[in-house]
Amino acid sequence: MVTQDGDVASRLRRLRNHGSVEKYIHEELGYNYRLDGVQGAVLSVKLRHLAEWTERRRRVAAGYDVRLGEVKKPAVIPNSRSAYHIYPILVDERDAVRSELRTQGVETNVHYPVPCHLQPGYTALGYGRGAFPNAEYLANHELSLPIFPEMSEEQIFYVCDRLMKML
Repeated sequence: MVTQDGDVASRLRRLRNHGSVEKYIHEELGYNYRLDGVQGAVLSVKLRHLAEWTERRRRVAAGYDVRLGEVKKPAVIPNSRSAYHIYPILVDERDAVRSELRTQGVETNVHYPVPCHLQPGYTALGYGRGAFPNAEYLANHELSLPIFPEMSEEQIFYVCDRLMKML
């Protein structure tokens, strides 16, 4: 996690260490999210590249934005900037589109195919299918296109060309 908010940083530090600031005193329910030395060393090297990688992802997303026309794609929220961890679009017949793209060498992904209210861990809340139709729609139509910092213009064009021929 990266933040400039001191209160958020303090809370995150507690949460990563079983809710504890002082050893064996747990102020809240937390987790064991402490990094080991090897993970910390790798992260310290990778963090130096974060701004550049994020900017490259934004360029890839901009290429998709231009080439995908009327495809339902990520909304641009005023006064914000996305890091484009994923580039989700919404398509009908998502699984068929995904399968056809795979045959043409385009790997995609589906993020969050089961909405929260239908997850086994949340059945006690009593929500069933149909309780949150927008979440269910997104779970059935979302397709994440490939996006990574090293993606070339040719690769962006290839993905868009193959996708637009199917829609």
